[in-house]
Amino acid sequence: KTQPLIRLTMGKMSKLLATLTVAILPLCQASESYPAIWDYRPKNDVAFMSAIAADLRDMDLLMQDEEGDGFLMARSIYEHGGNSLPHATLSIKSGLPFNVEEGSILQGTGINGKPTTVKVERSSFAKGDTHLRVIFESQNPVCRRPGIPNSDTGGCLEETGTLSLEGKPETISYSYSTANDIKSDHTIRNFSINAKSKFKAHGSTHGAFFKDFQKYVDYFGVPDFGDKIISAAFDKSSVSFDDRSLVLEFGNFSPRARRSLIIHTSAYLVVGLFVLRELETALTKCDHRCGPANCNHDSIHALDGAVALYTGAVFQETGKGNLLFGLAENMCKEFRTCGSHASHTSGHAKVNIDIFKEFNDMQKNFDASHCLEAKINKETIAHELFVPLFQAALLSLHLDQEEDTWESRAERVVFMTTVLPVLHRCDTEITQDIASRIDPTKVAEHDTFSVVKEHFESNYRCMGLGCLDMGGLWDSKEGDYLKGADSCYVPPEAEESAGLSTFHVLVMAVLAICAVGMVAYLMIKRRRRRAASRRRTRDVFDNDSDSDDDSVDSLNSLT
Repeated sequence: KTQPLIRLTMGKMSKLLATLTVAILPLCQASESYPAIWDYRPKNDVAFMSAIAADLRDMDLLMQDEEGDGFLMARSIYEHGGNSLPHATLSIKSGLPFNVEEGSILQGTGINGKPTTVKVERSSFAKGDTHLRVIFESQNPVCRRPGIPNSDTGGCLEETGTLSLEGKPETISYSYSTANDIKSDHTIRNFSINAKSKFKAHGSTHGAFFKDFQKYVDYFGVPDFGDKIISAAFDKSSVSFDDRSLVLEFGNFSPRARRSLIIHTSAYLVVGLFVLRELETALTKCDHRCGPANCNHDSIHALDGAVALYTGAVFQETGKGNLLFGLAENMCKEFRTCGSHASHTSGHAKVNIDIFKEFNDMQKNFDASHCLEAKINKETIAHELFVPLFQAALLSLHLDQEEDTWESRAERVVFMTTVLPVLHRCDTEITQDIASRIDPTKVAEHDTFSVVKEHFESNYRCMGLGCLDMGGLWDSKEGDYLKGADSCYVPPEAEESAGLSTFHVLVMAVLAICAVGMVAYLMIKRRRRRAASRRRTRDVFDNDSDSDDDSVDSLNSLT
């Protein structure tokens, strides 16, 4: 007799424990917090992703030395990294004395003479192996690759020494060179040259690219277009893309123009697209059946990485960013799109406010296993992200027509080649016309700005942009838009739908059809009830004995 009662009690306890788990688990997980990235709180350590911005800062600083080895040293950072996830392959003198698993933390001594740790990465290593690959994770002091500005090797291992693993009596004797062996796989160049697999689901070399990146592959014909442009600028040579008959010649560019082209192409074309790659990766890892809480850890990790690459360590350190976040902050002052209503020339960019709202909502949706809602967040971000890029493209054309310099031509090339693949998906003829106007070897035609502005505006709807988002070039002295550069006008109802993706439009169309069908159904049903009511009323007068009941039925039917 007691067994049913026991089963009932145990069932209630199980439900109670499940409820408590859902409520308490997030609080426990929040105990290990990481520094906020502007208005977003990551759940993972993604400082190494943010550090890409520091690589750009150091490259920019080095290339200011136009006569010395500045460009050579900057290229070394571009290709081999400097601030993000430094690692080294250690030589093991007598072979490993025991097996070392991937992720193991080894204790050693830093160049500064103080204890430090390294983490075994990439794979496990077997007893007898004569090499060991490790990551330098020390943050105080850090380990930065020699040869970069403000290089600090204090947190790096001493060049010859021993490592120990907790629980193992033997030690590992090693040697390596800080000058030659410290490198980084997390580099700007690798973002581009590995795009063939990185921009596909699950890192496969087969199948289609993520849809946003596919636009660029369709336009340039190759996935490593970013590296081809940057390498040509370093080499003072040219690059051509046969699919577009597009030739970019940098042989006559001044050092300052080459520096501008290299930095901005790296920041916005290479790193900027990797932001979208991280968001797409997050979606591919999302499991809508996951529960009870925070089981979509891999999705949130990728999202955290996207936020880090959108913002960058330089903004977190100085308040002035050199990635997409910083570009949006600068463009809102030029186009009067700062503030929550995109109506000021000071404050934070509306696009940054909106994107970070989507970042936070996306994190909540992953926590709740709402994968479809997270996809809507990603689509919104993908549209908003291009607002500062199109603004910068227009500004570069305006400045280029005011004063033709190699620097202004470099800016023209950078921003127009960054947005043309998006426009090409909407209108190939217009794209061809614009491409013919951005040849860096020629002076821009006198009407280029007005023509391109009109081309952009006629395709805002297709590209998921809106006039209110884009604004216009603002003259702060006159308190008005520059002549011929004002914000385009569309009716309010059109503006509301201008930023909608195809997905949103389809959802709204289905809802509208359902609503029309429901109204039609209710109208037909109401007519039938009225007809039935009239028949019953006639029966009342024909048969007095049933009058009271039928009158009540008629009233109920009308009600």
